[in-house]
Amino acid sequence: MARHWAEVGFGTPVLLHLFYVVKIVLYILAAWLLALTTTGIDGFTNVAHWYAEPIVFEKVVLYTMLFEVVGLGCGFGPLNNRFFPRWARSCTGCGPGTIRLPPWPGRIPFTTGDTRTPFDALLYGALLVLLVVAVFSDGTGPIPALGTTIGVLPAWQIWAVLGVLAVLGVRDKVIFLAARGEVYASFTVAFLFADYGVDMILGAKLVCLVIWLGAATSSSTSTSRSSSRR
Repeated sequence: MARHWAEVGFGTPVLLHLFYVVKIVLYILAAWLLALTTTGIDGFTNVAHWYAEPIVFEKVVLYTMLFEVVGLGCGFGPLNNRFFPRWARSCTGCGPGTIRLPPWPGRIPFTTGDTRTPFDALLYGALLVLLVVAVFSDGTGPIPALGTTIGVLPAWQIWAVLGVLAVLGVRDKVIFLAARGEVYASFTVAFLFADYGVDMILGAKLVCLVIWLGAATSSSTSTSRSSSRR
């Protein structure tokens, strides 16, 4: 039974796996085109010339957060029992009256309750708008310390995204986890140091290293505990 489930799943036609191949290709293409909306970045096939620009990395991270939080990420599609609609967490699923899960309702004021209010829906909408504005924005200008003439995204956009996501997170951990806040918000924090001439790319790499070391350690610990119990 276990082998059959691993090989066949719940009987999804193999052709449906191509759905995910198409989704990945479209995800990459959209990120590519978003990078080209930035003033100073030109040439669809001239990737080697602009791929290392800090603002490109910023936009890819924020675009991926947007991609995830609207439900187009890992929980999207038929292999996750999502058939109609194919969204795992669509905008309509975050409207007033739907279920929310505050992480610490007894500790943080104004977070009790398990129903989304118009305020929660407004916060979610604000996050989407801020992310869209950011991925279509231009750079702030030359930053010699980072070796860029295009610059980075305006600091207020980074602060605004983090602020709204933080408030959303303490009111509803579902939205925070849907945005993969533990990963992409951590990267975004590293972007705050760009205006001080700090290499934000290096900072993001260190963040990624810590996240994946933590994930590997957690997984190996869980595996060893399961083995010892058996």
